[in-house]
Amino acid sequence: MKYFGKIGDKIYLYSLMKSSKIMIYPSYVDSFGIVVAEVLANGLPVVVYDIPAIKHYYGDCKAVKVVRSGDKEALFEAAVELLGNYKEFKQIAIECAKKYSWNTVYAFSSKVLQR
Repeated sequence: MKYFGKIGDKIYLYSLMKSSKIMIYPSYVDSFGIVVAEVLANGLPVVVYDIPAIKHYYGDCKAVKVVRSGDKEALFEAAVELLGNYKEFKQIAIECAKKYSWNTVYAFSSKVLQR
């Protein structure tokens, strides 16, 4: 594991993400979790803290491991679990991401606006 600091080059950032096997996202505050949706769409399973928005939107996805906020040991254990079977979780991640594709979100929004 290596900390890269802030990466301004979007192409380099994307190449790092594509070469990764999981993402650890220990955020304490989030309102939807677009970061989670983006990495799932790229086939990366995610370990997250149990903040309300993340649990609400991604709690039913087996490629998103939710652990108690601040529990670094649980964060580590969940990461090891995902890495141990990352090919399976990669496929699950891609399936979960389909729930939040632009087409799906647009179709849902259109229905709501027509009411």
